[in-house]
Amino acid sequence: MNQPKNHREDMASQLSPEVLDMIKHPPKMDDVIRGQSPAERRGNQALVPEMLEQPIDETLEEDIKEH
Repeated sequence: MNQPKNHREDMASQLSPEVLDMIKHPPKMDDVIRGQSPAERRGNQALVPEMLEQPIDETLEEDIKEH
């Protein structure tokens, strides 16, 4: 992590504008989870079992009804 500043700037200049934008403005975690396949969600240790048992659409519908 103690790289010279000019080396880091050189590495950043090699990235595409889209990648730089993703680094500066990462997507919301909810959007990332919604984009995952059911298999990816089952393998995601950050999700609690209740979140895995129901499809995301059903979970969202229940949340909307509760509020």
